Amino acid sequence: MQRKGQAMAIMTKEDVRGLIDPKIASENPTLSVYLNVSRSQSVNINRGFEVALKSLFKSLRGTVQSSQKNLFEENTKRVEDFVKNYRSKARSLAIFSDVSRKFFRSEEFMIPLPSLAFWDENPYITPMLEALDEYERYCVILTDRQKARLFKVYLGTIEEIKEFFAPNDVKRVKSTPSDTLRSQPQYERTTDLHALWHLKNIAEKMAEIGQGGEFDRLVLAGPNEISRELYNVLPETLRKRVVGFKNLPVYAKDHEVLEQTLEFEEAVERANERQRVRDLIESVNQSRNAVLGLEPTLASLRRGQIATLVYASHMMQAGSMCKKCDILLGREVIPCPYCSEPMKVVSDLIETIVERVIRMGGQIEQVHGEAAEMLKKSGNIGAFLRFKT
Repeated sequence: MQRKGQAMAIMTKEDVRGLIDPKIASENPTLSVYLNVSRSQSVNINRGFEVALKSLFKSLRGTVQSSQKNLFEENTKRVEDFVKNYRSKARSLAIFSDVSRKFFRSEEFMIPLPSLAFWDENPYITPMLEALDEYERYCVILTDRQKARLFKVYLGTIEEIKEFFAPNDVKRVKSTPSDTLRSQPQYERTTDLHALWHLKNIAEKMAEIGQGGEFDRLVLAGPNEISRELYNVLPETLRKRVVGFKNLPVYAKDHEVLEQTLEFEEAVERANERQRVRDLIESVNQSRNAVLGLEPTLASLRRGQIATLVYASHMMQAGSMCKKCDILLGREVIPCPYCSEPMKVVSDLIETIVERVIRMGGQIEQVHGEAAEMLKKSGNIGAFLRFKT
């Protein structure tokens, strides 16, 4: 996880779209590698991920066409050299290489990604898109009556942005017992007033940050009583983004804040996925702009209708792609039913569908757990459409 002061560039959906920009496409395949490099994994203590990388390439090598073998070896050496010299505390690496156009890009992630390698016409982007969908931006406000700390959390990284302090610090002064007795009620009223100013100050500053769209969700942390008081003074637009409360000391370490608040992110994401699948099924049942099932989804994709693709996390699907008209089918068909030209087998049809949806400016959402089981009954996949024909 990212500690304060350690800057790590975080990939955005726009960056991912750039990887499959047709303007920079190559006639030759791109080598895509995802590698788990987390030191928390026992196999990686002695840089075992280098061995894992060689194993990935060994398995992939047998699928490479003879005419592309030299190009493949050049790319694998390039990636192996990079990994050999890699030193960082990231948990995962994504690497893309195409020596024919002098293209090389690496991305670090503080979240676990599976170790995979692909040699294909386009960069294999599905794991990154799924991670970006899974981990949305959220803020944590950690506060007591005198101090507040603001954190931004995204893709497993946490960054402390700034500190808020009460406008005036109320301090006790030495006094005689009788003076203390007489001044105590006034002191408490002054303390409460300053605490209220403090919380309102936080609310105002958070409203400014929220207007910039810098976070999707908000967690309030600190003593329970203070968090509830802060919630009460937040504007309604921010209250709607609050997803939970956590009792934490204001001086908690960054990693403690991250560990204690991630549970809210996952719970909200699962709830949103369940609702998204329910909305999709209801839209289809009411003949609104939506489809369910592989073939209806592919038909909508061919017509450029898909606004948001929804698919189950466990979905594995092979299919076919026409070498001439580029059409996708959810089964192995020879020849193409549209142009009678040969078709080639596509082992991971979902990756190809995802890529095309992104190229068309659409969104993707992979669902898990209960939502995936709900979607499974309707073919594991579906889409909300821009329009109907």
